[in-house]
Amino acid sequence: SFATAFSSHPSAMAITDLQKGIVMNINNSFTKLMGYSYDEIIGKNVNEIKFYEDRTIRQAIISELKTKGSIKEKEINFITKYGE
Repeated sequence: SFATAFSSHPSAMAITDLQKGIVMNINNSFTKLMGYSYDEIIGKNVNEIKFYEDRTIRQAIISELKTKGSIKEKEINFITKYGE
């Protein structure tokens, strides 16, 4: 099922509301890589958490999703809970 594939995927993944930036779900790899527990991040806004090195990146991601329908092979730098 999607839920099993999502939660056990080796890549860190998060599902967010495209318009509002609210984190709706994260997988186990995300918690390991980013340092946040599920409860610390679900329901929070990505700007409140300060995921992005550059806040304009999210807008570029949204624009690309709206234009192309998906994003592939794009490297994006994120900031972990511990500032790394």
